[in-house]
Amino acid sequence: MKLVAAIQQRAEGRKLISSTEDWCIASQRMFQQLGWQKIGALDNLNKDGSSEFFYAVDLLAASQPAAGNISASKPRQIRADP
Repeated sequence: MKLVAAIQQRAEGRKLISSTEDWCIASQRMFQQLGWQKIGALDNLNKDGSSEFFYAVDLLAASQPAAGNISASKPRQIRADP
């Protein structure tokens, strides 16, 4: 959970998407505890016949300043990944 929390902190201002197998209850709980929302599933996707659950967290909303408080926003660097 610490690794995903660190990734979330680093990805402030973005939307993250990840997935886990339907049998991996620990991962599902972790996503839920960190505020991720289940956004879909693909049945029988994996070789073992398990389904893949997809989760997302919108870190953009969390990084937006309160209304009327423009000074709280941080400048964002935009870069193109190779």
